[in-house]
Amino acid sequence: AQLRITFTGSPDFHFNLVGPTGTIEYFKSQFTEIVDVTSLVDSNYYHIETFSDQNCPGSNSNQVTIIKRANPTGTISSNSPICYGDIINLGFNLTGTGPFDISYQVNGNQQQATGINSGHNIALNSSSYNLNNNAYKLVQIKDNSTGCIASITNATSNTQVNALPTGSFGPDGSVCVNHSTEIELIVNGAFPIDATVESNTTPAEVIVLNGIQTNSQKLLVNPNTTGIVSYSV
Repeated sequence: AQLRITFTGSPDFHFNLVGPTGTIEYFKSQFTEIVDVTSLVDSNYYHIETFSDQNCPGSNSNQVTIIKRANPTGTISSNSPICYGDIINLGFNLTGTGPFDISYQVNGNQQQATGINSGHNIALNSSSYNLNNNAYKLVQIKDNSTGCIASITNATSNTQVNALPTGSFGPDGSVCVNHSTEIELIVNGAFPIDATVESNTTPAEVIVLNGIQTNSQKLLVNPNTTGIVSYSV
């Protein structure tokens, strides 16, 4: 913040500037003086006392009040880990009065949100973003109530998006009624994997597999009916 002080009279001018941190004495030769009070201001008043030019003492008829407002701050958060297709929730925790305008990045791409309040959430569909790691960064906040703008340097978050597991079957086979046979279940994903295999018969033949650790599983099935029996996973 700066104070602009204008003098009338005959230079040189002598004055004392009184503020919340004390009194500072000045000797100036110009008619206008700009005083930087950035490091002094603390939501308080300033006025001039003991004012004089080279000939006579003078007076000051007013004082000025400067309100010091804090810059907004904020953090960004996200849910992790999630599965591919789930919703990524970006959360913004902002300090200040608000409402706020923010700039943020998703995997390095600049994004904007305007007129938001602290606690605002933005939903992203993970199927539109990277598998594995996605990075988010809060870049800038503007507090619209004060006009204060702050650049943010350390507000980041990440989301791990995991691929969905898959399952399929090996070759078709045949078996006599009331006999059993093996079918092959092929799974891919992050082990261990749980799977449920079910036939299209009535009642259905259901096989529950928990904690699968390998890609290939041999399953013993008993269709108990004639005709084509299908299994799904």
